[in-house]
Amino acid sequence: VVSRGARGERVVTIQYLLQQNGINVRADGVYGALTTQAVKSFQRRHGLNASGVVSSSTWNRLIVTVRRGDRGSAVRAVQHSLKFAYGFRFMRVTGFFNHETWLGVRAFQRGSNLHVNGVVYKNTWKTIVVFE
Repeated sequence: VVSRGARGERVVTIQYLLQQNGINVRADGVYGALTTQAVKSFQRRHGLNASGVVSSSTWNRLIVTVRRGDRGSAVRAVQHSLKFAYGFRFMRVTGFFNHETWLGVRAFQRGSNLHVNGVVYKNTWKTIVVFE
């Protein structure tokens, strides 16, 4: 559960995923008034309780599967988390799921005892945001 006042990589991930879902919010890692309003807007659009708090029901709607060749803010979320939360210093935050990102995701999956396929799906997202 992430709410107003939180800071850090989990918040950056939420902000990038909101962007991926068409919500205009800056990915600055600060869960302030603007991010709270953005989350509420997202929650209303998806028939969720507009609490402004990101709990499991909101996470489940926010995440999207990303794989090699994809572009966008969800890819930035993965790249940013790998680089800044998990120490993949070689990772560039470009928003393009290239070969470098694929290798990083596979290494993360292997190190986290996940199915290693280079695709960021629900279990990989869950591990990224829970253990960062």
